[in-house]
Amino acid sequence: MGVLDEGHSGLLDRNGIVTQLWLEPGFSDERFTIGVGAGPYFGTDRDRAGTHVHALIGTTFSWHFARAWSARISWNRVASNYDRDSDIITAGIGYRF
Repeated sequence: MGVLDEGHSGLLDRNGIVTQLWLEPGFSDERFTIGVGAGPYFGTDRDRAGTHVHALIGTTFSWHFARAWSARISWNRVASNYDRDSDIITAGIGYRF
């Protein structure tokens, strides 16, 4: 569960609560993972009154390049019921304690 703010581009000014379920198996002794996730996005848009439910669909890939370190890239697609779908791409490095 989290909060998503899609920014204020002039075309889109949407934010809200997101939640996703993920399936992410590991490969090559858990050195690599690839996953898919989906869930609802309860968003409010400046141009549309009320809260609307959208689908949030994503893919992710991670690489555990050292004992406790990993790199991850994720792509999420907000699928709306009007012409304001959007893509969110994130990347980062993580450390496991």
